[in-house]
Amino acid sequence: LQISPSLPLRRLPRLAVPVGNYTFQLVVSIPSNGQSISSSVIVTVEAGSLPELSIAPQALPRQSPAEKLALLGSLALPGGAAARDSLSLSWSVSPANLVDLAAISTTGIDRLNLVVREGTLTPGATYTFTLRALYQGRTAEATSRIVLNRPPWGGGVTLEYTPPAVALTTSVTILATNWIDDPEDLPLEYGFGYAPRGNASVAAASTYETLGAQSVAASYAWLPPEGNWSVSASAIDVYGASSF
Repeated sequence: LQISPSLPLRRLPRLAVPVGNYTFQLVVSIPSNGQSISSSVIVTVEAGSLPELSIAPQALPRQSPAEKLALLGSLALPGGAAARDSLSLSWSVSPANLVDLAAISTTGIDRLNLVVREGTLTPGATYTFTLRALYQGRTAEATSRIVLNRPPWGGGVTLEYTPPAVALTTSVTILATNWIDDPEDLPLEYGFGYAPRGNASVAAASTYETLGAQSVAASYAWLPPEGNWSVSASAIDVYGASSF
């Protein structure tokens, strides 16, 4: 096998070789002075061919833990073989101690595609999913690294106004303060709301009356009606994950 010195040594052409152990040696020489240097590698060629296995990439770099996670595998058997009698598939996940994959999958872990139930993976965690195909005694594998998004954290809500507050007259500024998130999830948007104070249901953002439209503005000027009110501020990242 001869290689032109003008070509980059990145990939050698495919060779059809019998089963066995082979030593490949690369020799680099300088014809003008006869100096040379060499390097070698031992390659073991085994019988049979591996299936071609892959996992489709996700559309977004971060996945929402509140939604189902679908991993779509692709398989091509050696030589275009159609029979799959001797084929077995299996999925695994790392770190394995954090999740029972068989328990949280809606498809099982022995099919080409894997679907993981929503709400079963940890926000902010990173998982490596591996699909293995055992065919005629030989194993091929493909991996997919999945990063779970996490909502904004660390923030709160404050009010700015001059007391006493007069209904429909005093301007009350609601401020969303100190919300932070991962750089990839920025910019944040904010939403504001109000609900009757003392209402047991105000623990959920959906129970608040919305004030204005969600935007990047971290404050909202409000003329409150008569009553005693609780106010809310929500921070929402670019993937739609929110904290209240």
